[in-house]
Amino acid sequence: MAIRQLAKQTAVYGLSSMVGRLLNYLLVPIYTRLFANPADYGVVTELYAYATFLMIVFTYGMESAYFRFSPEQAETKAPHSVYRNSLFSLLMSSLSLGALLLLLMPWIAPALGYNNSPIFLNLMVLILVTDALSVMPFARLRQEEKAALYAGLKLFNIFLNIGLNLFFLFWWPKFHGGAFFMGDLLGVNTIDQAVIYIFLANLVANGLVCLLLIPLWQKPEYDYTLLKKLWKYGWPLMIAGLAGMINETLDRIILKKLVVASSEAEKLRQLGIYGAVYKLAMLMTLFIQTYRMAAEPYFYRQLKTEKPQLRYASIMNYFSMALIAIFLVVAVGLEWFGMFIGANYREGLPIVPILLLANLFLGLYVNLSVWFKLTDKTQYALLFTGIGAGITIMGNLILVPKLGYEGAAWATLGCYLCMTALVYLIGQKHYPIPYSTGKILFWICSAVFVYWLQEQVLFLALVTYTEWRIAIKLMFLIPFMLLMYRSMKVKAQSPTE
Repeated sequence: MAIRQLAKQTAVYGLSSMVGRLLNYLLVPIYTRLFANPADYGVVTELYAYATFLMIVFTYGMESAYFRFSPEQAETKAPHSVYRNSLFSLLMSSLSLGALLLLLMPWIAPALGYNNSPIFLNLMVLILVTDALSVMPFARLRQEEKAALYAGLKLFNIFLNIGLNLFFLFWWPKFHGGAFFMGDLLGVNTIDQAVIYIFLANLVANGLVCLLLIPLWQKPEYDYTLLKKLWKYGWPLMIAGLAGMINETLDRIILKKLVVASSEAEKLRQLGIYGAVYKLAMLMTLFIQTYRMAAEPYFYRQLKTEKPQLRYASIMNYFSMALIAIFLVVAVGLEWFGMFIGANYREGLPIVPILLLANLFLGLYVNLSVWFKLTDKTQYALLFTGIGAGITIMGNLILVPKLGYEGAAWATLGCYLCMTALVYLIGQKHYPIPYSTGKILFWICSAVFVYWLQEQVLFLALVTYTEWRIAIKLMFLIPFMLLMYRSMKVKAQSPTE
């Protein structure tokens, strides 16, 4: 019953995220066709990569700390104390850090190479502030299992963001003789300057969602003893999160600095291509994120039940099956998924299976990392992500100058593979969970082999007709999926639910 509840919650979160991200993904083919020069899209890729790092600093593990301690506080006379203190902490820190970054922008912008367009960075800082201010209200909805309301607000944000993008980039210029909305004020006269509207749309959508979340706010509360407890739990997660972001996004930050190219424009072009094809691999990440939204509070609630390890192991079977299925479907169908991005970006498609496999191991790491959160040993997060960050940095430094963005993809795979192995081996000593490790590894290797084999068959048979290509791919996919499900489901049903 508990696992079915988790599946239901994941489905609701997943529906909102899947629909939302798929709608948001519709912007990718628009961007990659509107900005025919990948260098323009490279700017978007780079700045959002910086934003993912800063968002970790803005929230400093407070969301996870809230999930960890609010069940305990619920049994006291002040059940909402954790929420109110978390709210106070994020409110003060977000406004202070945002103001500091804006004041320092005259020095930050030239250092990042944006001295001619600092407005990009100013908008990004405001986006980060509005994101941080919405973290705790959204966390409260997740804790109280109000998945429908959570999903509705998230979808509203995404629909509004997409609508504003279309308004700024298409509708307004179409009906105003090619002139952009407030173009004189924003300094936008040509399409290559219109990147600013991507950030402006994001900011306006975030601001309106923050207003809608006001009813979920409670009077902020300052309790130093409780805040100290929250900070102590959260700061290792923040440092680990920063190291994790090195693993996830460092490649998109340093790629243009490491890649061997004849000009800055060519470096930005390669960054734009890498950023676009990475979006295809993020179909895997999307599922991981939606699963995590439901799983994180669920795991904490199960901690006091009888033999929770059996449930965790059972969940891992289902989760790993889903990850393997996503890898194989996207990798095998890459020639059709690749139509999603503009033709000028498709030269990067061969690295997508590498990135998919990397994100598969990231998903396994996310699920395996439950042990150090449940046992309050969050310092281990620093160890795992720190080692991963080291592998990412060294991998990019060594491989990118030789292989270009393909080297960045291999570095990502090496990072997550090592992190997954470490978190499993150490976790089994501190908090043993009876995972079906052998079966999971067998089916991952089998999926890679099936992908490689169907590619060889198509190449050697010189199959060009689309119908025949689809038929051959399905001949490999369907039997594999059925065999994997039958093998894994036997083990998954055995624990008590």
